[in-house]
Amino acid sequence: MSNVEGKKLLIEAFNKFMDEDTIRHRGKNHTRSNAIQYDSHIFANAILGNNSDPQKLTIDKTEI
Repeated sequence: MSNVEGKKLLIEAFNKFMDEDTIRHRGKNHTRSNAIQYDSHIFANAILGNNSDPQKLTIDKTEI
């Protein structure tokens, strides 16, 4: 297997892992990529001082 073929297989598997399977995140079903984006927005808003709900910054262990 060449490096190009291996890279293609890895990227396809990674994309499937991130976008096709759903996980339970903060009480809702999300794809992994959506969960990362959601948490990134919360984090960015906290840095900018735009968080209206400080509870969103914490994760209860039951939500994981």
